[in-house]
Amino acid sequence: MPAENSSPINPRIMRFYALFIPFCLLTSLAWSQYLVKGRVLEEKTNKPIPGAAVFINNTEIGTLSDKYGYFALSIPTNIHPLLVIKCLGYQTNTIEVDNTNSGSLLTIPLEIIYEKLKSITVFPDLKDGWEKYGALFRKLLLGRTYYADRCRIKNEDQVHFRLDKNNNVLYAYSDQDLIILNNVLGYEIKYDLENFSYNLENHLVVFGGYSRFNDLSKSNPQKRENWLQNRKMIYCGSEMHFFRALYSNSLDNEDFEVRRLVRSVNIMKQRALAYFKSGQDSKYLALASEHPKGLDSIQYFKPFLKEPDTIILKIKTSPDNLLERAENNQVYFSSPDTLQIYYTYKGEIPNVFRDYLFKFNQTHISATNFLFIHKRTIEIFENGAFDSIYDLQIQGFWSISGSFATLLPFDYTLN
Repeated sequence: MPAENSSPINPRIMRFYALFIPFCLLTSLAWSQYLVKGRVLEEKTNKPIPGAAVFINNTEIGTLSDKYGYFALSIPTNIHPLLVIKCLGYQTNTIEVDNTNSGSLLTIPLEIIYEKLKSITVFPDLKDGWEKYGALFRKLLLGRTYYADRCRIKNEDQVHFRLDKNNNVLYAYSDQDLIILNNVLGYEIKYDLENFSYNLENHLVVFGGYSRFNDLSKSNPQKRENWLQNRKMIYCGSEMHFFRALYSNSLDNEDFEVRRLVRSVNIMKQRALAYFKSGQDSKYLALASEHPKGLDSIQYFKPFLKEPDTIILKIKTSPDNLLERAENNQVYFSSPDTLQIYYTYKGEIPNVFRDYLFKFNQTHISATNFLFIHKRTIEIFENGAFDSIYDLQIQGFWSISGSFATLLPFDYTLN
């Protein structure tokens, strides 16, 4: 997923992402399920592929194909699943599925990798790549939040680096899934790194892939309660939390506020210019005379002369002005203006926010800015996912925290 261009590092995960727990609204998502069946076959020969991993991206939901290539998977409704099918030696395939696929048998072909790579020319691997760029790669993938230091990539030796010296772009790849151990949230994540590039000059990072979650709390009762509490802390005020609240039209109840950033003429500068030009302005002389320190009009207006001609107004807006609801529970999100998202804390602000946000008071935090790059609508889903990821630029804290150290699966619930 592309990250916004900021300095020095600003990673985001390809779609593909705390607070004081007693005050976080603990509503669970009760989803019914449907069954998807299919068969995984080699593309050219139609031979069945046993042992292929079949999973819903960024969730705990997955299975393996049997010796005849068949699989069956139960999927919650309204989860907007991207079905990922992968097997060693084959090109990964993805299919969007929904409940209309229930009852039918999907045929999923996988292409042998060498057929795909025959004509591709690449830069040579760097012999000392991890020594030079390993720490940078780890920071980009795991993030810069409070929890990143307690996460690790278990098979770092599988990461290889290539450098395009002409464009000063660093590439990374792995022939195996990266295994990421999150000791804060209690997940082991297998990440199929599809692409990774980092511009060493402008610090723009683009990386993407597919994630499979394994919930470690099910087999570790001693740490389970602590992990569940940490997940709640990460969830409240997160990108996932916001989009779920937006979908259900419950932003106010969930303590979110949306403001439009609108550029406007700086009226006070215009009035100051007019005052000094005319030498009098009775209305604003009266305004100045009411100043508690009794400032004269020149002192009052002079600072406005140094201000810009236009300013940004932050206008609170209703979700009704941002959403379009269609048939079949489809919800679309758009705005002609950049949006600023605020979240209100009703308790102590966690370290994950305190350490990386510098403009806040003790109750109200600006979590992010949304910029609709192509001015197109974006479909959002009940589980907090959204499509058209390249149409929405996310700035601010969510762009920093959207990493594996704080990543929750899309089938996560608060119950």
